[in-house]
Amino acid sequence: MKAWPFLILTLLVCCKSKKAEEPSGSFPVLSFIQSQVAQVDTSLYNITKVVTVDSTSDTSYLRREDFRKAAQDFLSLPDIASKKMRNGYTEERTYDQLLEMAVLTYTARDDDQPVRKEQVFIQPGNGDPDQVKKLIIDVEDGAGATAVRKNLIWNVGGSFQVVTGTTGPDGREKMVTTRVTWK
Repeated sequence: MKAWPFLILTLLVCCKSKKAEEPSGSFPVLSFIQSQVAQVDTSLYNITKVVTVDSTSDTSYLRREDFRKAAQDFLSLPDIASKKMRNGYTEERTYDQLLEMAVLTYTARDDDQPVRKEQVFIQPGNGDPDQVKKLIIDVEDGAGATAVRKNLIWNVGGSFQVVTGTTGPDGREKMVTTRVTWK
């Protein structure tokens, strides 16, 4: 009879161990960005947009109502954390000692995935909650005669940048950089 409580405790610990081994899935980048956009939508921040084509820049203030449209490259990303897409990516977890951040890297298994790579940079909390600091997403679309490559960088709580490289049928590449800052 004395072994009965020990057996129940052992079974509970074993069951919890099995659940901990199951994969938890990818970091929900799309949901995270949606929450960031919602914060800016309800803020009183000054929002600045700088568009650089080749070496010519144009700076303007962005109305809060237009922020969501400016962030559309991020908001239209496919959700690679979804059950449907999760198996199309590999996950690598590393710690960058120079940056002092953990880095989650999701890389497409096949070249037909539009999102080629997602990186999530997380600063350990040292007693406080860990904080996501930056997201970097590489997107490619080679449909038609024009190839489009985008490098999307989201700096949490302050700015985002979209670098778009377009290669036309003549082989010339055009670079457009859009940087939006707030706070």
